Amino acid sequence: MAVSNVSSQKTIEDIIKASSTSTSTRNTGALGKDDFLKLLVTQLQYQDPLNPQEDKDFIAQMAQFTSLEQTQNMNKTITNSQAFSLIGKYVNATTTDATTGKTTDVEGTVSSVKVSDGKCYVVIDDKEVLVDKVTNVSEDAYSNGNTNLSAYTNLIGFAVSAAVYDASTGYIIPIDGTVKSLEKGLYEDYAIVDGASLQTSSVTNSEGTVLSTTEAIKTYLDSLKTATDKSVKITAVNQSTGNKITLKGEFVGYTVDESGAIKTDLNGVYAPVTSVSKISK
Repeated sequence: MAVSNVSSQKTIEDIIKASSTSTSTRNTGALGKDDFLKLLVTQLQYQDPLNPQEDKDFIAQMAQFTSLEQTQNMNKTITNSQAFSLIGKYVNATTTDATTGKTTDVEGTVSSVKVSDGKCYVVIDDKEVLVDKVTNVSEDAYSNGNTNLSAYTNLIGFAVSAAVYDASTGYIIPIDGTVKSLEKGLYEDYAIVDGASLQTSSVTNSEGTVLSTTEAIKTYLDSLKTATDKSVKITAVNQSTGNKITLKGEFVGYTVDESGAIKTDLNGVYAPVTSVSKISK
């Protein structure tokens, strides 16, 4: 007995071709695992009941589905790993406005990574950009070969001997203190040192006046003890060479030795990480 109104056996490829003429444009541009399952179910619905799909064919297609799922999961893991490796790097990327379709160039340092709805974004100046839209990556905006800042994170919290210097004169002053944090600079990277005690030859007050007498320096430093803003600019002296360097920091206190020399204690002194010569707990 003939069976009417039953379509011939259809393959997944036939269904894909038929669906492409009746469905709207896909946003992803790729066949996902959910689509694969839908097509597989549709194929089963349209199969000829007198000539059903053989078990081996069904198993082969399920194996294809499993392989597709594993590949997509692996791609997602690799993409996320690549995105996290971009943190701290200077990148160029493009973004497309979903409403207008306008493409905009974006550049800056990646501050963080965000994963949302299965998609991975890098955050550049508070803008979320798909990681696959990144077109160029460099260590920093100036490609100046700075040190790898992450290699020095073990310094944080440790007492160090380091040095500050004046690039214009080449003068160097040794300092001791505790590393509070690290910061990437324009031409080099810095350890931010707290508790540095520096012999002081002059102080610049908030009006920009340079105070060089002992009494004037002491009076101004005393005023900083109760000030809200404790930032100060001092001229420090290398006790071995007599060379002087002007630097900034946060005032903590000061002492006067028997000879009348003033030592100003500062937090937040910038010392190049490459100048660190001794580390201790």
